[in-house]
Amino acid sequence: MVIRRIAGDDGVCWRSTRSLAEMAGISVGSVSKAKRGLSRRFFLLNSKPLIEIRKKPNRHGGKPLHIITVTNIWAENERRYSSSNSLGTDESRSAGDLKNSRSELASSAGEIKKNTLRRINEERAPSLSPSVRETQGECSQFSEFWIVLCRIFKRTDKRGPTRAEKKLMLHLLPISKDEYELVEWWMNLYEGHYDFKQGIGFALRRRPTSVGSLLRRWGDINDTARHYLKELQSRGYIY
Repeated sequence: MVIRRIAGDDGVCWRSTRSLAEMAGISVGSVSKAKRGLSRRFFLLNSKPLIEIRKKPNRHGGKPLHIITVTNIWAENERRYSSSNSLGTDESRSAGDLKNSRSELASSAGEIKKNTLRRINEERAPSLSPSVRETQGECSQFSEFWIVLCRIFKRTDKRGPTRAEKKLMLHLLPISKDEYELVEWWMNLYEGHYDFKQGIGFALRRRPTSVGSLLRRWGDINDTARHYLKELQSRGYIY
């Protein structure tokens, strides 16, 4: 809502993540997570995202600026709800026909019920549930996510995620391959080479120690890992 309010008629939001967090009254990590969620492609919108983010170099240095464009979904809204309205009109007409039709009123109660059910079934809107292919894709993404988490925390047992872990995972999906690699690199980075009192060493010693804590801090961990990866690359330690 904050992004849409700022974007206005032009559909573009220039505010920083921290500024959006202050306006929305939530944490910076929650804003980052919300951006990823709104940027994913939605089945009901013909695979359109709700926002598109373009990165622009920051002239003052530091993290690049996010230029957020709000996607126009009026066509999808009109198509969906006009279809619903036409369905409602047809059903009302069918009910009226049933009530006013002498032949149907003269029939038995069982026959009227049968005709009504048949008409409703014929006029029912197509299902908006995900297809089998989409469900299989989601299961594949979920399995890949769990494998990465088990690898990060060196889990060798065959135990699956808890209900709370599963809920957090589903909320974060889908996740790109680059994001997996970034988090896994950060979580496996050896902290003994760095001063634990400041900088990267200080951050490394405050990494999550469980699957649940990593999932809850996923957005913050991504931002931290990306920041220090760029810092190490600028120093020539990583290519």
